[in-house]
Amino acid sequence: MVLGAVLFISFLVTAILGLLAAREKVPFTWHFTMAIVSLAILIIHGAIAMAYFLGI
Repeated sequence: MVLGAVLFISFLVTAILGLLAAREKVPFTWHFTMAIVSLAILIIHGAIAMAYFLGI
């Protein structure tokens, strides 16, 4: 459950960095890097949740 909260915050930060990159306040690579981190957290969170629900 904690990882879900971290994932939500990660997606919010990714969205904020996207807005800032569009306004050229931060480099686009920050948004891209944070998106990759968010996807990695998503995969880990999903794997743990599926393992829990499947009883593995």
